Formats: sequence, structure tokens, C-alpha cells
Amino acid sequence: RCRGGVRREWPERYEDGKYRQGGQSEQGVSLSHFERKELLFQRVLVNAYRRMREAEAVLTISADPMVALDQLCEFTLTYYRKNPGFLVLVGIANLHHGD
Repeated sequence: RCRGGVRREWPERYEDGKYRQGGQSEQGVSLSHFERKELLFQRVLVNAYRRMREAEAVLTISADPMVALDQLCEFTLTYYRKNPGFLVLVGIANLHHGD
């Protein structure tokens, strides 16, 4: 997503899929907007959770607790299947104990 964002932000700086300006890589361009790569990761993780919660917010949940639990479980598993990168981000964050 970062690379795609860089391409959208500065499309005129791309030629044949490569960023052209002082030999900077796409990663260098993305990281130049953050003091540390950990801050970039934190922003990506927060946005990933935000997107999941936005998708969850439009659910119509049953008043029956058992049905509601089934609905939430089904939503969550479906979301994970459709967004495997989300689980990768969460796994990385957990490996680093949320730091």
C-alpha cells in the first residue's frame, strides 16, 4: 500500500515503474515522511484496524447473543480471508510486543 500511495502522490516521478529522483527507492520516499520506520508501521497498523472496524460497523447484529456471536465470528473470519495482510501486520506487531 505504501508504494501504491507513493505512486499516486507523485506519478510524474515514475518512469517504467521506477522512481526517479536522486536514486531514492520507493521505500526511501515513504520513510522520508516519518522519523522512524516504526512510526510508519504504526500508522499502517492503525489504518488497517480502522478499515476493519469500519467494515464491522455496517453489520446488522442480531439481538440474540448466540446469533450475534456467530455473525461476528463469521465476519471476522471472512475479513481475515479477504485481507490476509491484516493478519501479517497483527502478527508482526505481536512479535514486537506492540512496540
